[in-house]
Amino acid sequence: MKPHTPKLLIIEDDPDILDTLKDLFTFEKYEVHTAADGKEGLKKVNQDVYDIVISDYKLPHISGDEILKQVHDSSPYTGTLLITAHGNIAHAVELLQYGIDDYISKPFELKEIKARAQRLLRTGKLERQVALLKLQLQKSGLEQMIIGKSPAIQNVFKQIEVVSQTDVPVVIEGESGVGKELVARSIHQLSARSKMPFIPVNCGALPDTLFESELFGYVKGAFTGADRHSIGIIENSNGGTVFLDEIGEMNINMQVKLLRTIQENEIRRVGSAQPIKVDVRFIAATNRRLKEEVSAGRFREDLYYRLNVITIRVPPLRERPTDIPILATHFLKIYSEQMGKPVREFTPRAMHHLIHHPWHGNVRELENMIQKAILMTESLMIDAPDLGFAEEPLKPEVAATSPVTAELLPFKEAKIQFERGYIQQALQASNGNMREAARRAKMDWKNFWQKVQKYNLNPIHPVEKS
Repeated sequence: MKPHTPKLLIIEDDPDILDTLKDLFTFEKYEVHTAADGKEGLKKVNQDVYDIVISDYKLPHISGDEILKQVHDSSPYTGTLLITAHGNIAHAVELLQYGIDDYISKPFELKEIKARAQRLLRTGKLERQVALLKLQLQKSGLEQMIIGKSPAIQNVFKQIEVVSQTDVPVVIEGESGVGKELVARSIHQLSARSKMPFIPVNCGALPDTLFESELFGYVKGAFTGADRHSIGIIENSNGGTVFLDEIGEMNINMQVKLLRTIQENEIRRVGSAQPIKVDVRFIAATNRRLKEEVSAGRFREDLYYRLNVITIRVPPLRERPTDIPILATHFLKIYSEQMGKPVREFTPRAMHHLIHHPWHGNVRELENMIQKAILMTESLMIDAPDLGFAEEPLKPEVAATSPVTAELLPFKEAKIQFERGYIQQALQASNGNMREAARRAKMDWKNFWQKVQKYNLNPIHPVEKS
């Protein structure tokens, strides 16, 4: 297959700089397009899709920052680089917040602008691959469970994509509850084995006396009670994937037999010397550091190196706090629908606690906590006490925030959510005293009371109507 030639648009009104950049990137094997002013540049970005757009800041007709902001909105995987004069650096930094990817100030060295373009090219390619992977996971039904936008979880997406295209063994490391089995299922689902079985085995749940017969099967008469032949998990997974969860719990004798199976692609049923060929991919998971288990003599070094061709580390939830609101709102939506309860959102105080909780049980703990809160609450919002957190006032900067949801809401709905949260916070700050809450909010108390009724809030000291 012919390699992709990156397409680059340069918008620059200085003909000398334009020609120099065109020669540079043509030599670097880019397909280079040029525009000599903002109007021509905007026309080209509206007519074609580019891998990178480089634009000077100050241009005739339309400024470079306006063009690049439009590129970001219409083509999010296109890398954008703004060329700015020294005096405009502060403004350029500000523009990074609006989606422009990078800037470079004049005068610049050619090797520097070349390096930045290459970095933008790599980033855009990665973002497209992650988007494609999420689409594939969505089709397989797995994307709804592997959720997050943090760099840490995006890196996991990238690793899933890479290893799913191979057939080598994989070790998935991570604490309990981070979603190691979901990662394993995603690898299987995106691989050439996706139409064949995926069978998980909990290495810590089966007694040693049963493990071998469960994994390899047995023949009639192999042991007391073996009154028929039985096919084991590996044989049943032929053509597919065996997921060995918590492989660090496997005893040494079983490790020897598993090693032989991986090396020779064959098994022997318990009670039989007859080898049976199998075609199985092994994915292992552990909440331990297998390298340390090898050093301690609890895990065979030869099996470790046979399994550990590729390692994927799934980060704990506390290392990706920006994903907590997304996950929390996802679980809120799922379980409120399942239970038929109109719970829509979290109070700022509840979300503050969720984000700062240590999450020793990771995503599983978060899911269980929210499921229980929805079941127990009688309110339309989940508050801190519903989640089992202490009912304490928030710091002003936290109290001022609006209820958190996973996606950008329509303005009307967001305004309603803010208003409800504001009234609730005013009541909390006044210990439920309606008159004091209305005074603090600088609102007519009758209007305040109407808001309390509208949002079904419960003040401790309601004001009598006169």
